[in-house]
Amino acid sequence: MPVRTRARWSGFAWVCFVGIVFAASLASPLTAAKRIRVVGVHKGDQGRVEALLQPLRRQPWKLINGDALISAVRDEPSVADARYEANLFGSGILTVSYRVPVARVASRPNLLMDRDGQLFAGTTILSGL
Repeated sequence: MPVRTRARWSGFAWVCFVGIVFAASLASPLTAAKRIRVVGVHKGDQGRVEALLQPLRRQPWKLINGDALISAVRDEPSVADARYEANLFGSGILTVSYRVPVARVASRPNLLMDRDGQLFAGTTILSGL
């Protein structure tokens, strides 16, 4: 008659425990975005960016859609690039860079051109262009 061996459940139990703790920490309020630092935003655009960030505060880290935030920040025509980085411990950084106008269309003063030749609508009053 074959000898039965006991199943070793302790290793499996530890793996399950660690997996459950990790999964719970991703959607936990403990990992919520507490501090989101904004870098490079112009004064005239601060209100719009803060309004975009307000719903994200106190939202768990894993549930924040960084791509949607970046897309919403880039909706402003004068924004050249935006990046969002967050970590598990509740802090994030949003970096925004703007197009630098080098010329404007004479017939349409709000239509500007950046150094790459891209036309964009601008609201800033430029002297010397």
